Amino acid sequence: LAGASGRPRFTRAALRSIYGRSRGIPRLVNSLCDKALLAAYARDSEEVNWFDVRRAIRDQQQLD
Repeated sequence: LAGASGRPRFTRAALRSIYGRSRGIPRLVNSLCDKALLAAYARDSEEVNWFDVRRAIRDQQQLD
């Protein structure tokens, strides 16, 4: 949070999806957020939405 400007921003639906999939486990939260941020960056968006998280979840499932 130090020096953060509030961007990129996660939508409520994105946060719910991350929590639901990770069950609050910090390592999984971090991994999903990282992948979702990358998906939003690829779309050139400052907002991480449910579709970005869904893409992150699919990517994570391929690694499992």
